[in-house]
Amino acid sequence: MRLIDLARSIGVDKATVTRWAQRRVPAERVQDVEAATGISRHELRPDIYGPAPETQGAA
Repeated sequence: MRLIDLARSIGVDKATVTRWAQRRVPAERVQDVEAATGISRHELRPDIYGPAPETQGAA
């Protein structure tokens, strides 16, 4: 998915999504990005949601 497509699908400006790609997705937008892209919230913000459930016992 292109950044412009993500921006349109969640109703924000492409520049906003570009900033998120360079830094991180804000907590209040993680679920929107997850729904639009299929990327797990655990991958997007492990600092908030922790590691993905399938990797928690793998260490």
